[in-house]
Amino acid sequence: MSVGWRLEFTGGPVDPPSNFHPMVDAWADIEPRERALNLTPGTPILVRPEGDLDFRLVEYFTRSLEFTGLATTSKATYGGEMRGWFDFIRDSEGIDWDEASSQTFVAFRTFRMHTGDDENRVSPATFAKSVPALRGFYTWAVNHRYIDESPIPVTQLSDSPGAQPKNKRASRDKWILPRTYGLWRNVGLLDCSATYDAEALEVKAASARSAAARGRNQLRNIAYTDLLLTSALRNRELAHVLVSELPTTSTDEVMLPSTTAKGGRERSWMSLSPYPLQAVDRYVRTVRRAQVLIARAHGGYEGREWIIATDLNPSSGTLRMADSGQRRSLDSLTVEERPRLLIDTSGELEPLMLWLNESGVPMGHRSWGNVFTKANQRLAGEYRRLGIRSAPPRISAHSLRFTCALFTLLSFVQVIDQRLGIDPLEPWVEARYAEAFDFVKDMLGHADEGTTKGTYLKPLRDLRRMDALGQDRTLPNLMEWLAQESALVTSPGVQA
Repeated sequence: MSVGWRLEFTGGPVDPPSNFHPMVDAWADIEPRERALNLTPGTPILVRPEGDLDFRLVEYFTRSLEFTGLATTSKATYGGEMRGWFDFIRDSEGIDWDEASSQTFVAFRTFRMHTGDDENRVSPATFAKSVPALRGFYTWAVNHRYIDESPIPVTQLSDSPGAQPKNKRASRDKWILPRTYGLWRNVGLLDCSATYDAEALEVKAASARSAAARGRNQLRNIAYTDLLLTSALRNRELAHVLVSELPTTSTDEVMLPSTTAKGGRERSWMSLSPYPLQAVDRYVRTVRRAQVLIARAHGGYEGREWIIATDLNPSSGTLRMADSGQRRSLDSLTVEERPRLLIDTSGELEPLMLWLNESGVPMGHRSWGNVFTKANQRLAGEYRRLGIRSAPPRISAHSLRFTCALFTLLSFVQVIDQRLGIDPLEPWVEARYAEAFDFVKDMLGHADEGTTKGTYLKPLRDLRRMDALGQDRTLPNLMEWLAQESALVTSPGVQA
């Protein structure tokens, strides 16, 4: 496959190497230029394989009412879907986006869902994101007379069987067993080898690490995924948490500000287990501290478009802005400002964002997608090495969120059943469990209970009836399992 389209985003901070190339030096002030042009941080930029820009794409991303009004996360999703489509039509037919036909779109759907390799193949729900992303762009292009006809179906998804499978919701929401997460975590994130238990017909994590194991950022990554699994936060929400915004213990509830919560709905959150919080604390005191010191030594917090603050007051949730001297609430900090925020304590600068990369710079939330992708690839590689043809587990931030919510709901329902003396095999009476659904609705940040029930009601009822589920699948025992799989234990093995 040839070199494809490249997707970049406006905003910073950026730090081009000095004296690398005169053209690069000339654009060292790119952030002020972007602000002068009123370009919102996080605006996609699609660069053609030849290295130039298509003025029509630039116009759509920066000037169209249809695109500029989208949320930052939607812009990133749409940009990624458009890049995938552009690459496909270029590689498969050697054409540009303005030459595609409806037949090309049908071939793209088949490729993405059925015939592409493991990294290109997606679920029906993921593919469904392509449809509004591409339809919106092509509708705009037709209205501006850049093309005569859109190759994307114009009917609603539910009326277009060729565009969206009916099972898209079921295919997206996957819950995982504790031992499945343990296998993925130990092999994918901790670089342990995998073994095949022929008697149990199961792949398990071995205690030995693979020869290509790399220890960098493992403590950070397992702390992050463990916390996703026990908090039900979205990837973008947890990625923008500040150090001062963490719960102290598993009994503490803290507020997720409206500026980072999806839909702008402020809500409380907590970790349902103390062990991920302990792993985060170890990460902050060891790996993160070392990264900050390295960044300071190499001038990593100089020469950037940082926002400097002082006098952080965690109890009041405010800090003082160095440029204006005014106090500001942490809750008001946007997802664009948080990665640029440094706290100045006695002349020493340090990011307020919790998660840092190896350079000591705040980690972009999209970078966590790479962490999950690499972990999935490592596990898939172990399956191939063992000669196992069945598909390996593929875990995402969403599957961890879904699993946490489902186990929480199941645990809540079990408590209600026990309290009322109800046999789980008795007919389901939904009114009995309104309290459970209301709790999980608030935990997930859903706007209404209908969304929660639409997602979790069927799997909950199925799990409730499963005799094979057993006590070891309840949320309290999941937490016990996480205790045994602490961040400092390389691999005690995953039991069947």
